Amino acid sequence: MAKANTVKSAFINHLGVIRGEFQGEGNLVVTTFSQGSKEFELSAPIVLIEDSDEYSETLSGFQKQKMQVEFATEVMDEWFNVSNIIVFIKPVASGYPLG
Repeated sequence: MAKANTVKSAFINHLGVIRGEFQGEGNLVVTTFSQGSKEFELSAPIVLIEDSDEYSETLSGFQKQKMQVEFATEVMDEWFNVSNIIVFIKPVASGYPLG
């Protein structure tokens, strides 16, 4: 089990799967960004169903120290509602000591 991030160390994390309860109409585009640089990754879109009782998920292979996930639709009059998100992250490498 990985220890928590501290001031003296930092981890490189692997974002594996984003799973959640998404409802709406259209396609939900999931983009993962690195907060320190301009790198990003587009995941496969999630097809939205208005009355869904199942979890939807999208795979990602993004590895960075700090990450941001963005959900969006690209067509006018598409909408989405997020009621639950589970993000699977695994530390894969230890960074240089900071202090």
